[in-house]
Amino acid sequence: MVLTALLAASSSAAAEGAPDAGPVIVLHPTTASSALRRSLARIRNELSADQFQVILADSNPATDPAAVIEGVREDSAGGTVLAVFGDPDTGVAELCVVQRSGRRMAVRRSTVTVDDPERMPEALSARALELLRASALELAIDGEGTRRKRAAPEPDRTIEEAAHPVAPVPPAGDLAVAVEMGVGILHSLDGPPPAVIPVGRIRVRVWSWISARVTAAGLGTRPRVDSRYGSATVSQSLALLELAGGFRSGKRVRLSASLGAGALDVSVAGVGAGRYEGRDSQRWSAAFGGGLGVTVAIGSRAALATELQALVATPHPFVRFVDAAVATVGYPSLLLTATLQVMP
Repeated sequence: MVLTALLAASSSAAAEGAPDAGPVIVLHPTTASSALRRSLARIRNELSADQFQVILADSNPATDPAAVIEGVREDSAGGTVLAVFGDPDTGVAELCVVQRSGRRMAVRRSTVTVDDPERMPEALSARALELLRASALELAIDGEGTRRKRAAPEPDRTIEEAAHPVAPVPPAGDLAVAVEMGVGILHSLDGPPPAVIPVGRIRVRVWSWISARVTAAGLGTRPRVDSRYGSATVSQSLALLELAGGFRSGKRVRLSASLGAGALDVSVAGVGAGRYEGRDSQRWSAAFGGGLGVTVAIGSRAALATELQALVATPHPFVRFVDAAVATVGYPSLLLTATLQVMP
């Protein structure tokens, strides 16, 4: 079937024509997986956009590039064949480009490796375009030298290229430096109603899977506490220095855990009822916390992250009316955050 496709596609090309005169036959195994079909479709689209004439030809499953090379060698019509070997879902696949013009033939093979299998179609299509251009240039230079020397045709020559893995771009969750911005809900279990506060983080990787992180949250809503003696509004600000560990590095969905310490600032503005007088006060407390989170990559430089942290403040602030403490802050508190993580 491969030889028939080559013959039909190359019947209009002369034996000694330009290397890029004929179409590119992209082999499509009949038992191709969904990941391989997506990769072949992306290769076809990229080559077509670069002015290549592309034919997607059904073929029998093949695991040996030597069979493809021999098939083109034995076909007198010549042409260009591109095949993908391996399963792109594993993150590793091999490209094989065989191009023949007259008695000259070039074979280029390359192993493509990525951390995220979802990016395999993009990596394969880019590498396929590079191999086709390199093969066409090689044959064009070879043909020009032959015409100038007016020598006898050279015997078949195979040019093989060593495998060059594509350097993977780390997902945002694996980047050395990342910035997060988002919103959080801070709630003390025995305290005032939940507060909605902006959250910002800066993370710097210090080891393969451990990062140092600074978390700041504040300037949010001011929940209100009421009693028969009056009312009070509570404002909370938080800053933590943490160590964060990541798991499932290089995957689209990753897990994380954090542990840190910092400071909690609580400000209370009181309003008295009747003969009672309201007072304003502020207290800083040491804060200790730990959390678990999930990060979902949405590109090579961005990810969505959510995390739930438990916090304990000491000494823990409280809101008091007369002699009764009606709300305790940070003993303990829960902070649920949703952020966008990007590389600067």
